[in-house]
Amino acid sequence: MQTYEQLFNEIQKKQIRPVYLLAGEEPFFIDQLTDLLTDSISTPESEAFDKTILYGKDAQASQIIEAAKRFPMMATHQLIVVREAQHLERQFEALTPYVENPQPQTVLVFCYKYKKFDQRKKFFKAVDKKGGCFESKPLYDNKVEPWILNISKLLGLNLSAAAGRLIFYNTGNDLARIYKELEKLKIIGVTKEILPEHIEKHIGFSKEFNNFELVNALGEKNFSKAIHITQHMGHNPKQYPLVVTVSTIFLFFQRLLIYQGLDQKNNAASVLGIKPYFVKDYAQASMKYSMRQCSQIISLIAEADVKSKGVGADASQTEALLKDLIIGIFSC
Repeated sequence: MQTYEQLFNEIQKKQIRPVYLLAGEEPFFIDQLTDLLTDSISTPESEAFDKTILYGKDAQASQIIEAAKRFPMMATHQLIVVREAQHLERQFEALTPYVENPQPQTVLVFCYKYKKFDQRKKFFKAVDKKGGCFESKPLYDNKVEPWILNISKLLGLNLSAAAGRLIFYNTGNDLARIYKELEKLKIIGVTKEILPEHIEKHIGFSKEFNNFELVNALGEKNFSKAIHITQHMGHNPKQYPLVVTVSTIFLFFQRLLIYQGLDQKNNAASVLGIKPYFVKDYAQASMKYSMRQCSQIISLIAEADVKSKGVGADASQTEALLKDLIIGIFSC
């Protein structure tokens, strides 16, 4: 089985495999690899002749095999993308013989979304041997920042840790949106190190009013600054979704609680999944919040998370819900 990075680099180098099984709970990575394959194999002129889209709900194994055995007309390879392949469960056995001996001028891609593929199946083992298998796992919040920096490198961007954090604190774990913002930076052609001011200028995330600064204010126990940011964000709920803000605050205090429990603080960066530069933020915050307070705050955040989703409260009252949470945090 390959990682996203391995397949990304292979495809960019035109090292194309004859069959791919892209499966898992996170659709973003599956869509990205499919798009990369399309760009690598097809041209606008050849797509009409050498690209076929099939759907697992409607396609039969015999139809897929017949299409795969054809030869390309205008390109070196033909591309066949089977979307919604999770609906082919009962037909994978019939597809296995083809996968074991694929047509070398065909690239057959199975997009199996929203659940894991049973790796014990003969079909999986055949694809793993002859082609490429990838499991698309959802990223937990504490893994998103490192992913932003990693994917920015794959895109040829020199993104600073602070800029990566600013993007994360404005988007949460919306991977599709993050990638879209990074693509903007690539199109613009920022060649030097990308700093928060570049993010503000080219993407529009404010350096003064955002989840990044709100968390900093909470870490510093600066009540007036936190309320000032909260009021601005509350007036702009579309730009600052409450669910993302609550999730960001939770991640900060979750990490802070973990930091406080570390016997060896020198490996805090790797344990917390952050750049060493940001460890000082947790060291300073640990002087202002006890472990007991962090536990109480996490309980408050859990309540706010439920309310932000419309359970027991009006989720449209963004400013009031967020202000109540901030006041509650400072009251602990």
